[in-house]
Amino acid sequence: MITILHDRLGVLPPPPQAVFARKTEDYVAVRRAVRVALDLGQALTVVVHDPQVSRALADLRTYPAALVVWRDADPRSDYRARFGASPDPRLDAATLAALEPAQVAPLAHGDGLAALAAHHAGPLWGAVALPEASLPQLLRQILGDPPPPPPVRLVLRLQCERWAQHIPACRVLADEPGEMARGARRLLQHAALCRYAADWLATQQLAGLPVIAPGSLADLLTAALEPLDAAITDYWAARSAGAGWLAGALAVMSGASAAELRAVERWCDRHPAALDDAAVAAIERCFGSNRFRMSVAALRNRIQPPAVPFASLDDHTDASVLDWATRSYLPRFRWLLRHGADRQALLADAEAFAEWLLRRYPDWLHQEHAPLVVAQWQQVRDALAEPDTLVIWVVLDALCWWHGELLAAACLQHGLQPDRPITPLVAMLPSVTSISKRALLTGVPEPSLRERSIIADAEETFRKKQIAVQVDRQIMPLVAAIHAQPALRGVVWLDNRIDTLAHATSGPTDGESFIGVLREIAGSIRQLCDAAAAVGRHARVIIGSDHGGTRLPADARLRQPPVPNQNLADHWHDPADEPSPLCDRAIIVEGARPTVDDGWHLLEAERFLLPWHVLVPRGAAYVGARRTGWTHGGLWPEEVLVPQIVLGTRAAAHRPPVLRLSGVPSAIDDATLVVELENFNAGALEAVTLVLDGVLHEPLPSLPGGGHARHAIAVPRCHSAAATIDWWLEYRCLGDAYRTPGPAPLAVRRLHHDDGGFDAMFDDG
Repeated sequence: MITILHDRLGVLPPPPQAVFARKTEDYVAVRRAVRVALDLGQALTVVVHDPQVSRALADLRTYPAALVVWRDADPRSDYRARFGASPDPRLDAATLAALEPAQVAPLAHGDGLAALAAHHAGPLWGAVALPEASLPQLLRQILGDPPPPPPVRLVLRLQCERWAQHIPACRVLADEPGEMARGARRLLQHAALCRYAADWLATQQLAGLPVIAPGSLADLLTAALEPLDAAITDYWAARSAGAGWLAGALAVMSGASAAELRAVERWCDRHPAALDDAAVAAIERCFGSNRFRMSVAALRNRIQPPAVPFASLDDHTDASVLDWATRSYLPRFRWLLRHGADRQALLADAEAFAEWLLRRYPDWLHQEHAPLVVAQWQQVRDALAEPDTLVIWVVLDALCWWHGELLAAACLQHGLQPDRPITPLVAMLPSVTSISKRALLTGVPEPSLRERSIIADAEETFRKKQIAVQVDRQIMPLVAAIHAQPALRGVVWLDNRIDTLAHATSGPTDGESFIGVLREIAGSIRQLCDAAAAVGRHARVIIGSDHGGTRLPADARLRQPPVPNQNLADHWHDPADEPSPLCDRAIIVEGARPTVDDGWHLLEAERFLLPWHVLVPRGAAYVGARRTGWTHGGLWPEEVLVPQIVLGTRAAAHRPPVLRLSGVPSAIDDATLVVELENFNAGALEAVTLVLDGVLHEPLPSLPGGGHARHAIAVPRCHSAAATIDWWLEYRCLGDAYRTPGPAPLAVRRLHHDDGGFDAMFDDG
């Protein structure tokens, strides 16, 4: 069969092995080729561009269709035949040919332009009039997809021109001379920075743009603002930053720019006395993105925590002491260390905690649900039994409590949310790697005297229980194992970078170097989770540690043991790998129970399930050669308390907090009420504001995951006519904003008996 394509406009792609008539002189060759094909019954495709040749071949139009098929290439005709109307004049023949209107299915409303746009760019583009609520989705698609080819780009531009009649922001997309994504970024930049000075916006070519509500595009604002980072930095550097600067600046800032947050941090550096709970709460409300969570948390840690002495605890239950240690002692320790303040009172609390720990620890060794790190092994074992779950057990040497808070924030940036609040666990004593990590990884509280690496013991433990688990110090072998071993139930990643860095650090361990390592660790955990998802498994991440660490005061002294002793080796690698460091906070005493004076704590072998007696110096003291950086092995809270973090790739369901009010509001006078707030979520409640009876109160302090707090608030006279007071609570949790309303069943006092007159008892004010 012979096919003749009359392509007068030259818009069709050239078919393979075709004969072309591009000029009049080609007529003879084309006619001969057609004659030969007819004689031999061969297939032939002829493409005719020249109008003279087309007229000369007109006789072939009369041949039977079984021999010759003649097609006129006119995409405009195809468009009219398909959609019943002529195309936009700006869609020339070449553009229409590239869009192939004959292959596009008409939409229900019959509009050809919308049908072309929907066919080539997705259903969102198929509206004749775009609903305004769909604008964020449109911008997200424009910024997320690669630039379309020029013919499609023109169709999308024409669609935006039509939509601009009702949505002015679409005019920016239609008028953008380059790719449409640049217009989308400009709209987002203006939406974020519209409260900045008009002259500055003009210099950035953002003046006069329509204001849009970013809505669900908050995650794209930061990326859109990155090209303006230097300009935003200069903007705030040129403006006065006195003690009262913060409130006005936060009212203008977008909360999506790293440059803005750096300006706030510089203000905090210059005005540390002005940084209080209210200021940090305002910063949290502005910079609520998970991207900035670590930085905002660091600002909160600059506030001096209130002193709550150990002796002030009403009881000394396990829960109350651990709660005191993590919410009072450790924040104070961290703050005092960072500011070089006197730690004398804190040392007394540390020793009181050590005495309490020595009393409780022997009982815990025989309790099933004791708060010891050895209990984490059973949690891992339970997770391994979950179907379709790959357990990722991350054991980070020397992970202090504050490191856990920072790591959880870093994991949030990678989409890994806590399944439960961070909980404190107590290291095995003495709190050194060779004792506590071995117990953590084997589930056995009694240390072995075998000269084997901890990794070998962990592998043997899983092997005996016939659980397919890969243990390694490096990430990539574990990622490869997840992909290559379908029967794998879990991976165990051991990392000691925090410990190595702490031993070499003389200052605080929450600075940029530690934050950088924690961010890398969070990224590696995300890699493991992604590998699990790639093989169809749900990842369960459990993060633990063997011990924390302390920075001894400058005046710490060497304490000589009262009896013959030997150094306690603190190794966890194979003995042949490298020399084992020696612990400088605990020593071994073999043989009979030693008699010690008040300068020592004694860990008796039988009571503490140890192969020997261990001596730990009281107070700020060390044994042997003192290390230059942080150390461990003692009994202080920062040495023995470690965070346990459980993460999941599935977002945990949010539970509204419970708010209780107590007190008696008055219809005549001001009153004081007690607000009791309980948080059942893993994430902290941040940027908490309370509206009570229509009155907005001062922001409440952040409430950690699983936390409970009471606050006294002054309330003006109550206007409610009913016997209950309506309230609502606004807050952020794990980067999302929530609003929880409710009634408080409080009777409103409307009568007074001591105001000097009977009639006044009925005064409603």
